Amino acid sequence: TLHWLHIAATATHTWYGVHAKRGMEAIAAHGILPNRLGVLVHDCWAPYWTLDCIHALCNAHLLRELVYVQELTGQAWPERMGKFLCQTNALCEAVRQKGMVLSGADVAAFGTLYDQIL
Repeated sequence: TLHWLHIAATATHTWYGVHAKRGMEAIAAHGILPNRLGVLVHDCWAPYWTLDCIHALCNAHLLRELVYVQELTGQAWPERMGKFLCQTNALCEAVRQKGMVLSGADVAAFGTLYDQIL
């Protein structure tokens, strides 16, 4: 019979669980996500939004969605947004590697560029 493999991970641990359901029934039965600490990074699947937490979207999933929108519409903004996200991620990683943090003005500038693309 069909079952779903559910995964929850941190930087150091990965948990796997199998359940016959995919949605909130399985999430509740496993008890991992409803009781987690910290930010929930996910792929924008609707059931995750019902969890009371701080949400962040997975960049890899966003990039795939942007490719799809660009292919579907032929518009230029999805490709620009994808490049922006990749370049911003690389810059943030370089800053972290140096043990530094971005200023509030830097973060605000990212927001301005993001809004311009949209």
